[in-house]
Amino acid sequence: MINIPHQYCRYTAPNSDNAIQFINEMRKGNGKNKLQQKTAKLWVEIFRVFTEVRRVVPSVTLRQLFYQLVSRNSIPKTEAGYKKTMRQLRSMRREKFIPYPWVADNTRWVRRPASYTDLKSFLDEQARVYRKSVWNTQNNFIEIWCEKDALAGVISDVTYSWDVPLYVTRGYSSDTLAYNAVNHYQDGSKPVKIYYFGDWDPSGKDISRDLEDKIQYFADDLGVKAQFERCAVLPEQIQEWNLPTRPTKKTDSRSKNFTGNSVELDAIPPKKLQEIIEGIIVNNIDSEIYKRTVEIEKVERENLDVLIKKLDLGSSFSDEVQA
Repeated sequence: MINIPHQYCRYTAPNSDNAIQFINEMRKGNGKNKLQQKTAKLWVEIFRVFTEVRRVVPSVTLRQLFYQLVSRNSIPKTEAGYKKTMRQLRSMRREKFIPYPWVADNTRWVRRPASYTDLKSFLDEQARVYRKSVWNTQNNFIEIWCEKDALAGVISDVTYSWDVPLYVTRGYSSDTLAYNAVNHYQDGSKPVKIYYFGDWDPSGKDISRDLEDKIQYFADDLGVKAQFERCAVLPEQIQEWNLPTRPTKKTDSRSKNFTGNSVELDAIPPKKLQEIIEGIIVNNIDSEIYKRTVEIEKVERENLDVLIKKLDLGSSFSDEVQA
């Protein structure tokens, strides 16, 4: 174990210069406080990735970290390189050099019911989260679909702010998920546009093809006007952004119809991914209608606050029971 002084445990906005300086000083140490030169160099790069990416999102997945290190030529694009990234990240976290909340694990989650201390706390929470639907007054609905659960945290920062549904398929979509998504627009009053993000590999291409077929089938069956567009990863993006590739798995039964190397969606930098999605959303919004929606929401929030203040919540039922 490496003993890192408390002042270098960056649980708040990091002073990257001080942190990197300390890592470099550890190379010159001795005994258990000494880092090997290659390890120290990798620690510096890991810290720089977190510093850069956390300007966009609060946490980073292990796979995102790996691809960012690959793009910096700091780690080989191999299974061994991935495992090395995992080991060094774990060391940095256990030494309290990388705070645990900085790393995202969106593949595991917990169900917990909502509960409140009293009626006032319930009403205050409802007032805080109240939002007026953005898309009911727009000319069409839109949805963002993503193959990977691990990237939901990156994408949802944008979709949530614009009141856009985010669907995560985790591979091939079920008929149930596709049906429910289309059935939501069954009144057919206006079209729904579906934008898909997934890996560029044999299965990744087929997943988007399969989803498009399902969406179109249920749209035709339910009388819904639906449009489907794959937005990433695309061949032109791989070339233009110089995204890290990996050899295509020959064991994939769909590889015979696929040419070239594969690229995972995680290889796209989080900021770039968010920019793509925000651009899609903005291009689908009537700005004047949106502006009026926001103004109405503000007035309704104020009215809700007034209503809560008028209610007599001085003593709660729970207080009486406890007495």
